[in-house]
Amino acid sequence: APLPLQRAWILWEVVSTLEAASAKLTVEVCPAEAVSFEAALSNDFESIAASIGEVNSRVAECFTPEDSRMIHEAIERSVGHSRLNARIADKLRDWLVMAGRGALLRMPKHKRATSQLVVHFGQLLHNQCKFDEVELLYREALQTRRAVLGNAHEQTITMINNLAQVLKDQ
Repeated sequence: APLPLQRAWILWEVVSTLEAASAKLTVEVCPAEAVSFEAALSNDFESIAASIGEVNSRVAECFTPEDSRMIHEAIERSVGHSRLNARIADKLRDWLVMAGRGALLRMPKHKRATSQLVVHFGQLLHNQCKFDEVELLYREALQTRRAVLGNAHEQTITMINNLAQVLKDQ
């Protein structure tokens, strides 16, 4: 999991925030790292998505044993470790959808259609049952791949298969 999500005090703040009815979890990437993060979305999306599922509040660290005991007891009293981990992962997946959508929108159309980010982002949307959005994404990518790469190109055929799977699952 990303380093901040291995710290018990940060997880405690997340618990407190998520308990508020109108709370919204956001993730900020500092401007100095934004470009490399967007590159990682295209080149290493699977690792980013996998790290979201690695949040484990039970092993989160504290500087003192007293803090650790207090925070872990508070987590258990409020939502419990398993539910907290699941809630954080859900919120981070929602954020990853927003980050992926934004990265794709900033790409030129021809680059977007042939980017691996389209495939990975589409799989994330598919896993979240956002079929209408992934269908539009894949149709645009397929149209551009056909125009740029041709009907027989491996990436075009893969996109046809991906679109067919989405239509089947709707």
